[in-house]
Amino acid sequence: MSKRRKLTPEIKAVFRDFKAQANKYGHGDPFNEIQTIEMYEPGDTPPADAIIVVNTLEYMPDPKQALEEIKGLARKTVAFWIMPDALRSQATWENIIGQYFPHVQSVVQPTGHIWLQASATNPFGYKNLVTAGTSDGRWANLVANCKAVRDRVNQKVAPHNRTAIIACYGPSLGSTLQHLIDESKDTTRDIVSVSGSHDFLIDRGIIPDFHVECDPRPHKANNIAKGHPNVDYLLGSMIHPVLMDKLQGQNITLWHPSGEFNGQIKDDLEPDALFVGGGSNVGLRSLVLFYVLGYRSFSIYGMDCSFTDDGQMWAGAHAQKANPIDHGKIETLCDGRRFITAPLYIAYANGFFDSVKVMPDAEFRVFGDSLLKAMAGQIYKQTREAA
Repeated sequence: MSKRRKLTPEIKAVFRDFKAQANKYGHGDPFNEIQTIEMYEPGDTPPADAIIVVNTLEYMPDPKQALEEIKGLARKTVAFWIMPDALRSQATWENIIGQYFPHVQSVVQPTGHIWLQASATNPFGYKNLVTAGTSDGRWANLVANCKAVRDRVNQKVAPHNRTAIIACYGPSLGSTLQHLIDESKDTTRDIVSVSGSHDFLIDRGIIPDFHVECDPRPHKANNIAKGHPNVDYLLGSMIHPVLMDKLQGQNITLWHPSGEFNGQIKDDLEPDALFVGGGSNVGLRSLVLFYVLGYRSFSIYGMDCSFTDDGQMWAGAHAQKANPIDHGKIETLCDGRRFITAPLYIAYANGFFDSVKVMPDAEFRVFGDSLLKAMAGQIYKQTREAA
């Protein structure tokens, strides 16, 4: 075991500024709030929200083993303080680190060091994600919605004993519907619909307690025939106003997805805004939203990350845009079984496990015959065997 180095005043200042900047927009958000920071020492570093690597990798002929270790230790983000040389430049280090962590950003410091920061999420499949709508359109939606709706999710709720039943719209929702109905009879459990599961459930006499949407494109409003007075609608602030118009008169609360507009929202609209980070679709984002709302128990239906054998993507009709992006179907094996999936769905699956990682005090149960459930079973089987 190596002897841990003492932090210099310079590096202490880096730690302090790093944490302050992260928490400026991440307060209360499990994906972005930084509570624990550790400096990496090979073989002698505990897990933490953020791992900072100071003058270490550049002294390794091959840093792959260290980067693999760092990836297992960092829950949310990583940062590297590196002195480049003639053989490994700033661009070289961005490429090396980018093989293990997505979204690497680097800045040259006055000392000649480079400061590289990256997300600690699993990068595989994330290149297939495309931001919905345009930046100008999302901001226009946000401003209009903030003017139209008063209520906000603007503070973190203390943990409680209620369970969130997250009803996504994958094909297995139909085959597990009776189980969802039976589970919902427990009065400590709340049903949360997302996307097309809103109408799917209501058409079958199941009224969700909440519905979540955050996609800014107008066609998403077609997933809802009309609002229901017994549903509380938790809408991402960038949703298209056409959905807002359709739900006029219903119980609506806005929440701010963490992203490109955090600074503008704080500076120009709502100084006390709380931001909800997390996954790249509404089902994943709903997990984080309800964690912020104090839920620590989750039952997840229809979050499949795979197609049926005959190519079905959803449990029923779905409001898809006119020219859907080719999902690029692929076959994969998991736990000895064959599944039809796509790189985009693999990114969603990785997003689920990233969520589990940053919410260690929560319990997740996945229902349905799907790739995600098979992946969860295989991962946690390996974890139990290793223990």
